[in-house]
Amino acid sequence: MQPETVISAGDRHTCALPPGGTPVCWGSDSLGQAMPIAFLPLRTISSGNNHSCGLTLEGAAICWGGDAFGQINAPADQTFLALSSGDDFTCALTFDGTPVCWGGQGITPPDGEKFTQISSGGRHACGLRPDGSAVCWGDDADGKLNPPAGAFFAIASGGDHTCALTAQGTPVCWGSDSSGQRTNAPVDVAFLSISSGGSHSCGLRGDGTAQCWGDWGGAEVPTDAFFQISCGRNYSCGTVNGVQECVGEVHTCGVTFQGTAVCWGDNSAGQSTPPASLTGPGQSGDGTDAEATVEPTEGLVVDGEVIPLPPPIPGVPPPTS
Repeated sequence: MQPETVISAGDRHTCALPPGGTPVCWGSDSLGQAMPIAFLPLRTISSGNNHSCGLTLEGAAICWGGDAFGQINAPADQTFLALSSGDDFTCALTFDGTPVCWGGQGITPPDGEKFTQISSGGRHACGLRPDGSAVCWGDDADGKLNPPAGAFFAIASGGDHTCALTAQGTPVCWGSDSSGQRTNAPVDVAFLSISSGGSHSCGLRGDGTAQCWGDWGGAEVPTDAFFQISCGRNYSCGTVNGVQECVGEVHTCGVTFQGTAVCWGDNSAGQSTPPASLTGPGQSGDGTDAEATVEPTEGLVVDGEVIPLPPPIPGVPPPTS
C-alpha cells in the first residue's frame, strides 16, 4: 500500500486511496465511477475518464464505472505490478513487464515487448523498455505514436501527447501541440518526475518545485515544494509539505497528513465535496513517522504509487537534479 493518502483525478470524478487501502471516490457518478467495488485493500489506484481501476495487494486488477468499451472488464486470470487508466481503457504491466490492455478501441499493445513503466493517455498508451527506449500504441493522430529515439527514465501520456525525461532530466514531448504542450516544454530544467494531463504537462525539479507547460486552465502553479504531482484533464495535484493540493480550472482538492480531504472550485458534479470519511479528524497518516517521508529520489510516482526507478541504462548516466 502507498505510504500516505493519494488522489487520482478523472474527468468529473476523483478517487482517493488512504493508507489503509480503502478506495473512496466522489463527484460525477453517472456511470458508477464514484462507487468503487469493495475489494480491500488496494495498493494503487488510477482514474480514467469515467472509470477507475486499482490493484489489490496480490496484484489483481479491480475496475468500476463506465463500461461502454469494456474498460472495467479487467483480466481475472492475471496479476499486475502497475496500471494506468486512460479515457476509456486501462493498461497494466504483469510482473515480468508484459503489457496488457483492456477497453478502448484499438488499444492493443505490441507483441513481444517488455516494459519497466506504462502510461495511458486519451486514446493511446506508451511504455519504456528496459533500455529506456519508448514505444507507443493506439490512436496515431498528431503523431503521438512516434516517440523520438533515445533513452528515458520516466514517461507520462496525456490527452493527445506524451512527455518523457532523458537521463539528464530534460523533458522531451511528442504528439499534439494544440496548446504548446509539446513545443513549450522547458529545455533548461532538470526534472525528477513528470506527469501529463489533457493538454499540459508538469515536472518536478530536484527541490520539489513544479513547472508546467501547455494549457492547464490558467491557475497559478504553487511555488511550494511537492513530493508528488499528478496532472488531471484540466488540473494538477501534488503533495506540498505533507498536504496534497490540486490546481486548475475545474476543481481543487487537498489531502493533509491526517488524511483529511479538502476540495474547492467547480462543484457541478459534487467533485469538490469529499465524503465525511475524508473530512473528519483523526485520519491515518499524520506525518509523524515514515508514513510520509518518501522522497522523489526513491522512485517515480505514477498515479499515486511510488515505482522504483528502472535498472541503469548501459552507457547512460543516472538522472540528476
